Amino acid sequence: MPTSYPGTGVAFNLKRLVGAPILRGGRLLYAVVNQIRMRRLGVRISYRDGAPAVGTVVSDEQPLQSPRPVHIAFFRAAGERDEHTPEYKSLLAGLVTLRLLDKWVTPGPEAKSALRVNEFGAVRRFVQDMPNGQAKDLLRRLVTAIGSFVSGRTDERVPAVIAYARLLERDAHWECASDTYETAIALIESLHASRAILPECYDRAAYCRRQAGDVRGAEPLLRQGQSIAHDLKDIYWWFRLRIALGLLELQRGNLGEAERLLDAIVAEAKRADLPEILARATHDRGQVAYARNQDDVAATLYFKAMMMYPDPMLARRAALDLASALGELGHPSYAVKVLRALRNGPDDGMDTRTVAGINLMRQSHLLGNEVKFDQLHTELRDERMTGRLRAHYLLTAYHGLKRFGRHSAAREALQRAIEVAEQYHVHNLVTDATALSATQDVHRGKASKGDTRRATLLPIFEAIDANWGPLAGAVTS
Repeated sequence: MPTSYPGTGVAFNLKRLVGAPILRGGRLLYAVVNQIRMRRLGVRISYRDGAPAVGTVVSDEQPLQSPRPVHIAFFRAAGERDEHTPEYKSLLAGLVTLRLLDKWVTPGPEAKSALRVNEFGAVRRFVQDMPNGQAKDLLRRLVTAIGSFVSGRTDERVPAVIAYARLLERDAHWECASDTYETAIALIESLHASRAILPECYDRAAYCRRQAGDVRGAEPLLRQGQSIAHDLKDIYWWFRLRIALGLLELQRGNLGEAERLLDAIVAEAKRADLPEILARATHDRGQVAYARNQDDVAATLYFKAMMMYPDPMLARRAALDLASALGELGHPSYAVKVLRALRNGPDDGMDTRTVAGINLMRQSHLLGNEVKFDQLHTELRDERMTGRLRAHYLLTAYHGLKRFGRHSAAREALQRAIEVAEQYHVHNLVTDATALSATQDVHRGKASKGDTRRATLLPIFEAIDANWGPLAGAVTS
């Protein structure tokens, strides 16, 4: 009996797959869809000698372990989505492509076999069935790279895998991104080729694990990456991974340890004359101060980092944090000036303009400026953004619409925020939005902290008024 898998456009004769030479190829594809369904039942999937096996029930709260040869992150992510959705198709295509990469590890005679033709053709159909866009292009590139390697031609697998991992990170598919970075790490190590890219891959894999809440899984990645950077005498990434360890302690709530680590890096970066490292460590030291509710200290550190960054894109990220701190300190007019400069600035590919727009929309409703709120609400509605940012945009819209007495539209925005947050697994926002649906509260800025703290901020206000650095356009906008 031919069996069709929903959302794939591919039909398989399962009886033929069980005993025919194409068994290995069939296993790759049949197991993928079948195991996704088992994941929905809370069943743990493992591989022994390449064959799927069923284990005991496992909680999703357990930390992911590395390495993850079956790409369990993709099973989890796909298993949480309806089989007919575009995102399910995209995750499934990514999963079977990475399984193809795992399997075809050496070139040889099998490259021209019927097995290879059928297996590569089936994976290409999975990719073809996903929505058009960058993910589809990158998976096509990866399948082509695998085929080229297997055929004994060029080997472009590593850059193709890393490019796909970066896209998953950009789109906030944190567990899948970490899984893919770790796949790249394993591939690089197996090739005994240049290891120069490894520290960056370890850093990004750990970052994605942290964003997914897997702090315990991130730490060994950071320490291993730091060790490799030391062996390679890569000072830049050795410092970057140390900064990441400081942020790991911040996420754990160990503020004292985070402060100690980052202060040490600041001192060492000054002595070594490493301006970007100094700016990054200063910026993240500001995050620790912000977590301590030392908003004036945080604002000062963000401002210093902003002015030190050699990279304008990173300077704008520090300016975003500066605007948040100024708003918390009760200086919304200066926060708005900074946000306007960022909103009107260049598109740096880091979502800075979008985040600035969402924050401006929030400031507009806090200040009671309904005209400006409506303008930004309309602009951002049609702007391309990640699912994570879309959820925050909708929640911000809810607050503003409610503030201005448009209760029906506010309820619609809140419901849509919950739906998008659930779709893109922004779990903390789902909780916040659900709670807000039963309350009348509206976010309000803090009251001004008074003249004493204002005096420490005067250099910042003067810089904003003078249009310094990334704040150019803050006044005239």
